[in-house]
Amino acid sequence: MVIVGLLLVLLLVLVVLDVVAKGFVEARVEDEFRNGGRIQVEDADFAIDSFPFVARMAAFGEVSATLHLEGIQERGVTVDAFDLEVDGLVFDRVSAFNGDVQVTDLDQATTTVTLSEGTIGDAVGIPVDVAADGTVTAGEVTVTPAMEGGELVLTGEGVGRTAVPFPIARFLPCDPEVAVWPGQDEVTLTCVTEQLPPVVNRVLGEAGARLRG
Repeated sequence: MVIVGLLLVLLLVLVVLDVVAKGFVEARVEDEFRNGGRIQVEDADFAIDSFPFVARMAAFGEVSATLHLEGIQERGVTVDAFDLEVDGLVFDRVSAFNGDVQVTDLDQATTTVTLSEGTIGDAVGIPVDVAADGTVTAGEVTVTPAMEGGELVLTGEGVGRTAVPFPIARFLPCDPEVAVWPGQDEVTLTCVTEQLPPVVNRVLGEAGARLRG
């Protein structure tokens, strides 16, 4: 019984240490996004989904993680939200535990940009509305948001083709799919990539882009 008790105590200590170490890395990444001065955001949330964290880092330096940014200001354009879900995220292990989190590789990332009707309207200079049934209007004319030639455009009878001035390649280094979300007044652009988007490179490093050329 004594041995069992000691093992339980040791297991509890290891779990606590794992939670503390994971929380340290998560907080360090969030602080860099919020206060590092490399990117302007209203809020940031970084979560490591892998457990045990310390053991995986020690053995492989590889975890799964999610990043959520809100209120990003990028080259004069506001992005309401940016989400990044990464599998096989590889950190430089020594640097990570010393507080300098740098990503060196990843397997796959799903990136999503969320634009509200107000943000799109401000960008194109005319009121944009997303109705409860998913219909999108620009200046009271029904339009369809879609990707054309690497740009997000609104097309409709009577308005032609209106490009939304948004630096897509900095957030989505891949060919995104466009979705309209009725009831949320939002349009999302989502794609799967094997490299980190340039907008987060300033904080996390140029994983994928640097290693895969």
